[in-house]
Amino acid sequence: MTIQYLRATVFATLLFLFVIPAAAHTGKGTTDDFVSGLIHPWQGLDYIEVMVAIGRWGCLLVKR
Repeated sequence: MTIQYLRATVFATLLFLFVIPAAAHTGKGTTDDFVSGLIHPWQGLDYIEVMVAIGRWGCLLVKR
């Protein structure tokens, strides 16, 4: 087992332990225009955590 794999596993485990419940699509605020659709993923911590996790995963998959 490589150190990168171990770090990724620990990171994923901690991420799942400390994730807040998803509160997407609650109907609050404006939800009927194009800009709302673009801003929506950046308003919740759960979306940002997923984006960071996928970015880290992609970095681990790159063959040097």
